[in-house]
Amino acid sequence: MKKIVLILFAIFLFQGTALAQQDGRGKNLQDVKNKILQRIQNKKRIINAFESCVRSANSREALKACRQRNKAAMKNFRENNKQMREKFRNEKQRLRGDRQ
Repeated sequence: MKKIVLILFAIFLFQGTALAQQDGRGKNLQDVKNKILQRIQNKKRIINAFESCVRSANSREALKACRQRNKAAMKNFRENNKQMREKFRNEKQRLRGDRQ
């Protein structure tokens, strides 16, 4: 009996993933993953630049300049992410509206 339940569970599991890929959700997932990875890379680039600046700073003024540059870069990063989130929300709402 347990084997039958496990087999049925496996069939439903694989059937669900197959349907998700057929209706385009698999591609959407890959797009989302790529965008997340791109944001991570951008943030790493900002952090690495900040680290390099701090390591090379020889005075308090230089360290302050590093922090100010990092603050401006992170603010820009957050603004870009905010715009992208709004764009995705609008797109999602538009797609939901098309289905109805």
